[in-house]
Amino acid sequence: MGYPFEPTDLRVAWGAPTNNLPHSLWTYHAVATRIPAVVVSNLIALGSFTEKDRKKVPNYPHTLSYKDPSGQRSLWIDPNWWDVDYRDHDADDMHKAEGVPDEAQTFQLATNLLPKLGINSACLARKPGTTDLHVGRVEGTAMLWRRPGGGLPYATNLCRRGVIFLRALDGVEFNGCMRAGCNIDFGSHAKVSQIKVTWRRLKRDKLHPVATPEKLMQWIREGRATYFPGADWPVPVTPAHTLTITKVTPYYYAEGHGEFEKPNGWVYPFAALEAGFDLTRTNDPTLIFCPLLEDKPVPR
Repeated sequence: MGYPFEPTDLRVAWGAPTNNLPHSLWTYHAVATRIPAVVVSNLIALGSFTEKDRKKVPNYPHTLSYKDPSGQRSLWIDPNWWDVDYRDHDADDMHKAEGVPDEAQTFQLATNLLPKLGINSACLARKPGTTDLHVGRVEGTAMLWRRPGGGLPYATNLCRRGVIFLRALDGVEFNGCMRAGCNIDFGSHAKVSQIKVTWRRLKRDKLHPVATPEKLMQWIREGRATYFPGADWPVPVTPAHTLTITKVTPYYYAEGHGEFEKPNGWVYPFAALEAGFDLTRTNDPTLIFCPLLEDKPVPR
């Protein structure tokens, strides 16, 4: 993720609170599994699919694929990855956009659907210091124009709303719902328009101590980090300048579906660090990704 942070003798300072960092975290191993039959049955029923709608997927004998005769509804299930992609294009038709639920209704409908997808809400990310779910909001809009490329739109149809749920392990959320989480959208008359789920089975491997701020800064200087530059880059950075870490947030990293042939990779935490140089001219921070765990695990 991002660009390599080359080894440097740049001065690195720590100005971030660490009260949200745990003392230790687990690494996990993704293992092959099967989606429960009741979850598959719920998804097939949602799209009113029949056995005639099932399609063969070359080279993927275990994948389930359905498409209704109209081509509007489709379902893709990869049971090894516990990856689900359901679409109903009729539900979010931009020419209809009638009865799209509001934010509160969308959230309630989505949370009610989670058990049918085999998702336990106890495994979802929470807002820091609360028991409230940490979710993202999605809106789909279609703009109508009086003439191509000219003026303001004369009408905007909101054709769908959705909720993004992020998975969490040991209170630490994943970096993105498409790596571990669920996205549910609703369209006209509160009909489900889209479901995307990635929810692999994970097995604990080893418990590692979380590195100290001093060790994290050392790893940055040694080039064991990557970064996304802020708006001021490129800047003439020299050892005379100071990079100050202002915020640290732990995340879990997982492979996205299709990034590797087999869903048996490792899942591990890393640190997302917000930082700024002493010569920065704006408030746009540099984002640094750094290892978070000490190499030696906690003795059992």
